[in-house]
Amino acid sequence: MKNYRLKRWAVSAVMISMLGASSIWAKPDGTPNEDRMKPEQRLEMMRKHLNLTDEQTQKVRVIMEKYEPKRQELMKKLQPLRKELFALMSQPTPDRAQVKAKMQQIDAIQLELRLLMLDGRTETFQVLNEEQKAKWMQHMRDFAKNRSKKGKDRD
Repeated sequence: MKNYRLKRWAVSAVMISMLGASSIWAKPDGTPNEDRMKPEQRLEMMRKHLNLTDEQTQKVRVIMEKYEPKRQELMKKLQPLRKELFALMSQPTPDRAQVKAKMQQIDAIQLELRLLMLDGRTETFQVLNEEQKAKWMQHMRDFAKNRSKKGKDRD
């Protein structure tokens, strides 16, 4: 009996900390806080770092405008699914099959997002000259390296 109470207390503590963490990562309207720059900010950064010409800048803008609505649509689909997953996992005895199904729904949308990003990058790459491509590839490698370091700090 004592062991059961200890387990319940531990589960409650974990759930409370998860609720607190989710409120930290959410904006007041309940949408996730995105570290992502807005398309116009990304374009300006690319223009400066890659020395894009006016023509290149306009072509990249068109590419970004093409993909942004679909990205936003997919992100809007993700938020309620994540809340549903959290609700399923917060139950005292979560249904493993339901949790797995919800995770698979989320994974499918995340896969779509990654492929959408790949398509946009591929189109953008065609606009760049060789020197700009090399700079951009280095930037992506640095970004990936820094991102993986952030993941190692989590515990």
